[in-house]
Amino acid sequence: MRRIAGFLATTRIAWVLLGAALFVTACALSGVQPGVALAADQPAAAGSAQPSGSGQGAGAQATPSKEKKSTSKKTKAAKPRGRLPSYFGGVVTDEQREKIYAVQNEFEPKIKELSLKLDSLKKERDEKILALLTPEQRKKIDDLKAAAKQSREKKEGSR
Repeated sequence: MRRIAGFLATTRIAWVLLGAALFVTACALSGVQPGVALAADQPAAAGSAQPSGSGQGAGAQATPSKEKKSTSKKTKAAKPRGRLPSYFGGVVTDEQREKIYAVQNEFEPKIKELSLKLDSLKKERDEKILALLTPEQRKKIDDLKAAAKQSREKKEGSR
C-alpha cells in the first residue's frame, strides 16, 4: 500500500511540475508574464505590439510593464484579500467574494488567539503527561524521538 501511495504522490508531483512548465512556456510564447493580471480593457498583447527591431523599442516595452506592475500593486493593496474556501472560486460573484474576505478578516484575530491558547494547552498537557513517567521512561521516549527524527531526515535527504 505504501508503494502505491508513494508512486501516486511521485506521479502527481511530476504532473504538477509538467503543467507548471507548460504554463510558463505558453506565457513566454504569448508575451504574457505569469502571475501578472491583465485588466479587462487592455489588450492581451499590449507590450508585444511594438516593434522590437530598434534598441528604442525594447526600452519602450520595459517602461510600460513597470507602470502596470505599480498600478496593480496599488489596486491589490486597496482590496481586501483572502483565500476562498474550496470550490467557491467559480461559483461566487465578485461582491460575494469581497464579503467572504471581510468575514475572514473579522474572524482571523479570534482564530489566531484561540490557536495560541490551544497550543499552550497542548504544551501544558504534554508536560503533565511527561511528569507521570520515570526518568528511565523519559530517556527511552527521548531516544525514540531522536531515532524517528533521524529517520525522517534520512528520508528527506534521499529525495
